[in-house]
Amino acid sequence: MTAADDQQALLRRVVWKLTDDGNDVRHALLDATDDFMALTAIPSAFPMSAQTEMIELRRELKSVQPLYTSHRSTSPLFDREGLGQPARLRARELAQRILALCKLVK
Repeated sequence: MTAADDQQALLRRVVWKLTDDGNDVRHALLDATDDFMALTAIPSAFPMSAQTEMIELRRELKSVQPLYTSHRSTSPLFDREGLGQPARLRARELAQRILALCKLVK
C-alpha cells in the first residue's frame, strides 16, 4: 500500500464517520479527529489555498478534545449549557468545515 493509498483510506474514513447519520455529530467528530489529524500531518496533501484552514481546524479540534480520553463527557462538546445545543452547533460547524476541506483533496 502506497502513501497515496493510505491518504485516500484516511480520507474515506473521515468522510464516512462525519456523514454517518446514526451517530451524534459530537461523537462522530471525536471519532474522526485522529484520522483527520493523521491526514493533515502531511500538509502537501492539501492545496496551498487550504493550508490556513487546515491549520485552524487542527487547532480547533485540539481545543475540543476531552480532558480524559476515556471520558468523552470531559470534552467542551458535552456542555450542560442549553442542554448541549451550543456544543452541537459547534460540532456540526466543525464537521462541515472538515468535509469541505476533504472535498478539496478528492
